[in-house]
Amino acid sequence: MAHTVYCTDVGTDLLAMCQRNVALNSHLTATGGGVVKVKELDWLKDNLCTDPKAPFSWSEEEIADLYDHTTVLLAAEVFYDDDLTNALFNTLSRLVHRLKNACTAIFSVEKRFNFTLRH
Repeated sequence: MAHTVYCTDVGTDLLAMCQRNVALNSHLTATGGGVVKVKELDWLKDNLCTDPKAPFSWSEEEIADLYDHTTVLLAAEVFYDDDLTNALFNTLSRLVHRLKNACTAIFSVEKRFNFTLRH
């Protein structure tokens, strides 16, 4: 198990749901000594949110931990909009260029059939 896992999304409602899921499943991680932290990661912004008044913001220590220790990036069900997909890859590029270690990225992709009402 990882020492620290950062579970990210955007939007207070979604992040609060993630936090509830982490709490409900904490018994699964308790014995391994790891910790799961829920943080905002907005692909449409150039920087991580560090405003201490904002819920789910990053502390300077967490950002340092992210860059110093990350070795795996996992993204599941994140490809559903062309603009957001481009934003995701721009965000990943910014992040991995600051990582101190080699990193493996794993993406889970569901084939989606996009259509309009006309179709």
